[in-house]
Amino acid sequence: MASGGSMGSGLSGGRRRRNSTISDINVTPLVDVMLVLLAIFMVTATYIVKQSIDIDLPNAATGGESQTEKEPLAISLDAAGILHLGDKVTTWDTLGSALKTAKEQSGSTVAIVSADKIAKHGDVVRLIDILRSQGIEKLAINVLKPQ
Repeated sequence: MASGGSMGSGLSGGRRRRNSTISDINVTPLVDVMLVLLAIFMVTATYIVKQSIDIDLPNAATGGESQTEKEPLAISLDAAGILHLGDKVTTWDTLGSALKTAKEQSGSTVAIVSADKIAKHGDVVRLIDILRSQGIEKLAINVLKPQ
């Protein structure tokens, strides 16, 4: 018999296994899906904006980093005179009790005051007075360091 029968064809040198499994993993579809997901996340990440309090901080040449062992309490006073303790809005009347609760939860006696540069000086002094009356031992004023 010349060439042609089923003996000489196939990839395995003419022998065919009936119950053979494919042991190779095809990673091309996985890589394609991962690249598409990466592109989607890169595009959408630019639209995710962390909510922050809009404060125009004053400049100070001697501004530096705060170094504490515990996370300090963050108190902000914006241009409109609105108080923020962390990311929550508070009022002058409830600031004392809110500070007491935040101090107990965090265990910190350090506070960073961020006041807009057009905030009233009297409001900043009032804020510092309330902080000291609640046992906040160390205060820092948040400023921008000119570049």
